[in-house]
Amino acid sequence: MFERDYIKRLIQQFAEVVEKIVLFKKRQDWQQVQMVIDVSAKQLLGLNPDLIDNMDSSSLTSMFQISDETDFEKCYILGRLLMEQAFIYENTKTDEHKVYKTYQKSFDLLIKALEGNEIRNKENIQAVVNCCDSLLQYKLDDNSLIKIYNFYKNEAFFADAENIVLLLLKEKTAGSRELARNYYNELLLLSDADLEKGNLPRDEVLEGLEKLNIINEVNH
Repeated sequence: MFERDYIKRLIQQFAEVVEKIVLFKKRQDWQQVQMVIDVSAKQLLGLNPDLIDNMDSSSLTSMFQISDETDFEKCYILGRLLMEQAFIYENTKTDEHKVYKTYQKSFDLLIKALEGNEIRNKENIQAVVNCCDSLLQYKLDDNSLIKIYNFYKNEAFFADAENIVLLLLKEKTAGSRELARNYYNELLLLSDADLEKGNLPRDEVLEGLEKLNIINEVNH
C-alpha cells in the first residue's frame, strides 16, 4: 500500500512538472525549462544533472534496478526529462551530436520503461513515438534504426516500421533484405483489420514483398 501511494504521488508530481515545462516552452523560456528539469531530476530521482549528462543510457537504467526489479516509473520520468533536455539543446544551438545522443538516451530509457505494465498506456507510448520522430531527423547508426524498427513493429505501427525497413534497404545495411522479407511475411499472417489499424493494408504489404523480390533478382 505504501509503495502504491509512493508511485501515485511520484506520477502526480511529474504531471505537475510536465505542465510547467509545457508552459515555459510556449514562452520559449529555455532557462526556466532547464531549471525545472534540473530541479525535478534532483527532487524526483535524486540525480545530479551533470551525472545524467555524463552517463550512458545503460548506466542510467542500472541506477533504477535492484536485483531483478526495475523502477519503471523512474525510467520513464528520466526518459521524458532527457527528451525535454534534448529539445532545449535543439533550440539553443547546442552541438548536434549532443542533441542526438540525448534523444538516444531518452529513447533507451523510455523503451525500458514500457516493459512495466503500469507504464504502458497510449500517452506514454506516444511519448516514445515523439522521441523517434526527433531521432529520425539525424543520421542514425544501424543499431539505433533496428531499435526503432522493433519498437514500431511491436507496437503495431506497421507503416512506420516499413519506413525503417526501406531506409535500411536503401543504406544496404547488412541483413536488411532478410529482415525485410521476414517482416512482410510476418505481416501477411495478420488479419486485414490489424494491418489497416497499423496503416499498412495487405495490398501494400504484397507490393513491398514484390519489390523486394525484384531487388533480390537484380542483385543476383
